[in-house]
Amino acid sequence: MPLSQPAICGDALCIKITEDAYVRGIEACKCNLCEQLVLNKGVKTYTFKKIMAKLQQQWTTVGQWKMLSL
Repeated sequence: MPLSQPAICGDALCIKITEDAYVRGIEACKCNLCEQLVLNKGVKTYTFKKIMAKLQQQWTTVGQWKMLSL
C-alpha cells in the first residue's frame, strides 16, 4: 500500500496513514524488545551465545525468540 504524500508540519515531516495501517504496525511490533547491554570499564565482554544463554535462564517465554546484534 503506497503512503500518502509527506507534508511539513512545523519542524516535523508528517505522513498520514490509515487507522488500519497503524493498528497492523502496532501489532507487528508489539512483542519486540530493544535493549542495550552496558558494561563497566574493564569488565570482560560477553559473547553473543553467553548473553543469549543468560537471558534464556532469566526469562520465561511462551514461544521462540531471537536476538539480533545491532
